[in-house]
Amino acid sequence: MQVLLGAYPQARAALRMAVTGLGQQKPLNLIEFPRALNNLAIVELAADERQKAEELGKRCLGLYQEFRLPEDLLRTTSGTSCWTPSGPSARRCPLPRVWGDAAVMSG
Repeated sequence: MQVLLGAYPQARAALRMAVTGLGQQKPLNLIEFPRALNNLAIVELAADERQKAEELGKRCLGLYQEFRLPEDLLRTTSGTSCWTPSGPSARRCPLPRVWGDAAVMSG
């Protein structure tokens, strides 16, 4: 919920814990784990941690490929937006940036 509200600093620790816990489950929860990875990637990107965001996005996409998960909105979003390679051809993501208590759109 904190991600949806733009409360990225508050969401970061909780999402990191969730990703760690979900990543250790056997078998993996292939519904919640990709969502948690994607949400944490959004938070990391909003905190100017592009490399961490890309790694999380690639990890999310890897789950879809490895387990042949069906195409859905999460897969489509993580595969075509923020998690593309950096460099001159990288797409810019208009995600909220947080300064103090105010969230504004960047991009």
